[in-house]
Amino acid sequence: QVGKSLMKLAANFDFKAAKPGFKIVIDAPKINFEESVSILSKSIADKISRFNLAKDISLQVSLDGKFASPDTRLVNARWQTTGNDFKTNFGVLKNASFAGSFTNEVVAGTGRGDDNSAITVNHLTANYLDIPIIADSIRLMNLIHPLLDFRLGSSFPVKKLNTSLSQTFDFTEGSADLKIHYRGGVATHDSLGHHITGGLKIKDAAFTYVPHNVHFTKGFIDL
Repeated sequence: QVGKSLMKLAANFDFKAAKPGFKIVIDAPKINFEESVSILSKSIADKISRFNLAKDISLQVSLDGKFASPDTRLVNARWQTTGNDFKTNFGVLKNASFAGSFTNEVVAGTGRGDDNSAITVNHLTANYLDIPIIADSIRLMNLIHPLLDFRLGSSFPVKKLNTSLSQTFDFTEGSADLKIHYRGGVATHDSLGHHITGGLKIKDAAFTYVPHNVHFTKGFIDL
């Protein structure tokens, strides 16, 4: 048991091999995010702790290694969650559902460590600033100099933009399609830089430009 979470463990020890080794598998059907991070090494945990999840997740971890020193264990982890609130540097993704994974050996044979590690999130659905979003893949690579890469899309009633427009525009009708590709650092001051491309298309829009109370109908916007 870790904290309040029950875990199932299985282990295999091979003493017949030229370099005796082991494999340990951990299965936690329901575990707090912070408790799950505590299973990993401190260097990895420090990077992942930038994020947080409000509710429990389901987690599976495998550790492969040798008894001889020096040896860096191969770490693979998978997790799943539904209807969770996902805290990121960009804000909170509400009602998020997704599956994710971690490995400390992205390219086999090139070493196991932060520089060859990656966190991947697949099939993410959530609400961000009241806008429903879908992302097929989100990758956080190289945990020494973290590089975030993701693509997301959304189709929604355009009035949902009102939450994020700071009272500049007030949409009452219309539909919107959003596509974004981001590649860059995970913090505003990151030396990796930030590259974002995408587009927002709005059609059949009725809205008011609030500062001057100007009304528009049947609007088409292509950003």
